[in-house]
Amino acid sequence: TIRLDELTKLTLREVLSTMRITRGAFILFDGHDNAKLMQEGYSENPLFNKEKIHALFELKRMIIFEEEQNEHIKQIMREFNIALSLPLFEGARSEGILLLGEKKSGEIYSQQDIDVLHIFGPEISVAIQNAKAYEEISKFNITLKQEVQKATRDLQAANERLIRLDKLKDEFVSLASHELRTPMSSIKSNLWMSLNGHGGTLSEKQRVYLQRSYDATERLIRLVNDMLNVSRIDLGTFAV
Repeated sequence: TIRLDELTKLTLREVLSTMRITRGAFILFDGHDNAKLMQEGYSENPLFNKEKIHALFELKRMIIFEEEQNEHIKQIMREFNIALSLPLFEGARSEGILLLGEKKSGEIYSQQDIDVLHIFGPEISVAIQNAKAYEEISKFNITLKQEVQKATRDLQAANERLIRLDKLKDEFVSLASHELRTPMSSIKSNLWMSLNGHGGTLSEKQRVYLQRSYDATERLIRLVNDMLNVSRIDLGTFAV
C-alpha cells in the first residue's frame, strides 16, 4: 500500500507479530518540526517527549537498551519503555524513528533480530518516503481542485454580472432612444413647416439656416432609429 497510515499500521503489526514484540510505534517527521505517531500494542496512545525522542534519533544508529553505554540515553528509553530504537532516514532526509518494546518471551533481542532490523530500516524508510510523497501530491491535487472550483465560481459570478450590466445598457439605450426621438420629431416637423412658409415669408439666409437644421435633425433621427433597432436586436424584441 502507498497510503501512509495503512502502511505504518500494517508494517507494525507484521513486525510485532513476526518478531514477537510486545509493542511498537512509528514517529514520523514532516520537515516542519511536527511529528506523527502510529502505534500498536499500547493500551492507550503513549505520550513521547519530542526533544527526548530527537535525542535518540540524532545518534543515527540502532539503540538497544541492554547494550547502550550512555546513561542519559538509557534513562530516556527507560522512561518510555523502549527496548530498541531504529532511526529511519533515506540519504540525508529524516523520515522518523521506530520504537520497539521488549520481546514477549522476556529475552533480549538476538543477533538475528538485529540483522533483520538493519535490513528492514532502509526498506521501510523508502516506503514511508514514497507514501509521504503520495500524500503531498494528493493534498496538492485537492487544493488545486478547490482553487479551480473557486476561480470557476468567481468567473461565473463575474460573467452573470456582466450579462446583467449588458442588459441594463441595452434597456437604457432603448429608453433613451425612445425619449430622444419624440422631441426630435417635433423639431423636424416645426422646421418643415417653417421651410414651407407656414410661419411667414423667409429670407434666403433664414431658409439656408433652417434647411441646415432640418437636415441635421433628420440625420440625428436616423441615428436614434439605428440605435433603437440595435438595442431591440440585443434584447430580442426586433421585428421585421
